[in-house]
Amino acid sequence: MLPDSFALLKPLCLSSCHSLDSLKKLHGLLLVTGLIHDHSVVIQTIKSYLRFDHPLLALSVFEAAENPTLYVHNLVIRGLSHHGFHSDLLRLYSRSQHSSRHRLGSDEFTFPFVIKACSAVSGFRAGKAVHCVVLRSGYGGNLVVQTALLVMYAKTGRMEWARKVFDDMSGRDLISWNALMSGYSSNGLDREAFEAFRQMQADGLKPNSSTFLGVIPLCRSLEPPMARDLMHGLSLKCGAFSDKALVPTLISMYAGCEDLTAARLLFDLLPSKDIVVWNAMISSYSQNGKWDEAIEVFQLMHHNDARPDIVTLVSVLSSCSNLCTIDCGKCIHAIGIKLGICDQSSVVAALVSMLSRYDTMMNLLRKASNLKDGVVGKTV
Repeated sequence: MLPDSFALLKPLCLSSCHSLDSLKKLHGLLLVTGLIHDHSVVIQTIKSYLRFDHPLLALSVFEAAENPTLYVHNLVIRGLSHHGFHSDLLRLYSRSQHSSRHRLGSDEFTFPFVIKACSAVSGFRAGKAVHCVVLRSGYGGNLVVQTALLVMYAKTGRMEWARKVFDDMSGRDLISWNALMSGYSSNGLDREAFEAFRQMQADGLKPNSSTFLGVIPLCRSLEPPMARDLMHGLSLKCGAFSDKALVPTLISMYAGCEDLTAARLLFDLLPSKDIVVWNAMISSYSQNGKWDEAIEVFQLMHHNDARPDIVTLVSVLSSCSNLCTIDCGKCIHAIGIKLGICDQSSVVAALVSMLSRYDTMMNLLRKASNLKDGVVGKTV
């Protein structure tokens, strides 16, 4: 007697199928018994393959289904998008629009993932074609779909199209504002991004940490300097410092404006510091030619038992190179060996640069010692 659908569905539940191998065996049993054609079984099988990070197997289940619904179609579309299978997603979408067997149409749960795939692999023309389908399907006013279109146009360098989509939105939320500002920023339109930030505030929306992370780096290219102080003040007012990613961005902003005093003050005020914060402060000093201070912060980091990473070593070795302090560089090299990260290409390059600069300086000093002109020798 063949098991019924319920008996076979039970092992497919999230808490029951613990391996891909067992799922494949169960899938084979479903094929043999013919119960794979049960709509509920199809859904559970697809969900299980997605849970094991195998969207292409989920796609094969969908394509073998007799009468798949739009819900099942969207389930596979979302899984392919989540795992980065954008080309497969677009092929599935195309078949679902034109195939006489699986012609399912699209809805507000389909379009955002299709539009994202267009921006990832196909570009402006494909995205624009999907935009036309969106309008014909009556989803042109859906905020989630509009935001996806905005991001797609921004990623393909068409900010005039992105702005038009944004202006057509009837209920802009923080996500859509952040997408617009990010689009301007990624396309090198810093002033437009900052102006959008001001417009967002005028509309009464409270920025979040994602907003600040996108806008703060722009302040280093804007005048007057009060722009950066305004951003810092707003960050404090809105409580955005609860996001640990924001503090390094602020430190880098001040360093980019050559205001290392403000950067260090912010750094010192933090009660606890992760590796990203330490690296931001060290890099800020190193990039502004304050190499002694960069090494001093690294030593402070070491005393606080914070574990350096590749970014840390490269920044500090660069400072050692500029100061020609070979002994300090050797100590940092030893730390890198102990941590097992000295075989990374960026660290090796920093070490080679430091040693070559030290050798060059030693050769100059040896030549200077043979010069009779004491002034020249002292200068070297």
